[in-house]
Amino acid sequence: MQATTRTPIELNSQGQVLNLPDVNMFKNGVIEIQASLNQGSVKLSLKPTIALAKSIPVQAVNNSLTDYAAAVSRMGPASFMIPKLKGVSFEGVSTGRAILADGRKVSLPLEAKKPVFRPAHPNLKSATHLEFDVVPTDVGFTR
Repeated sequence: MQATTRTPIELNSQGQVLNLPDVNMFKNGVIEIQASLNQGSVKLSLKPTIALAKSIPVQAVNNSLTDYAAAVSRMGPASFMIPKLKGVSFEGVSTGRAILADGRKVSLPLEAKKPVFRPAHPNLKSATHLEFDVVPTDVGFTR
């Protein structure tokens, strides 16, 4: 079936997309980007939606990762270009701990000097909360 709707994607002077396409735009139309350059690239800057605090429920992290995976799966053929991200990193803190279901505390592994939580990590599977000495300043997805 040939798509009948064409939605131009607007770019600013730095080449950043001004009107991001949504899932329906991908499903129902052809996305077109006007460019005068011979080269181009697409850079996605996706961030988890997690309320930052000294104590963060693991369920909030799991929800963000589940939402990310679901969004990627709906991208159809374009999903092969999007990395499979399985964890979350926390910025603005030097350490973090996972509080396990039995009450034990396990230090979060550090990557690039940031604490990282991956729900599937064998030592962290029963985690219920993440604990930090100070409120993280930002959060991001990681592989």
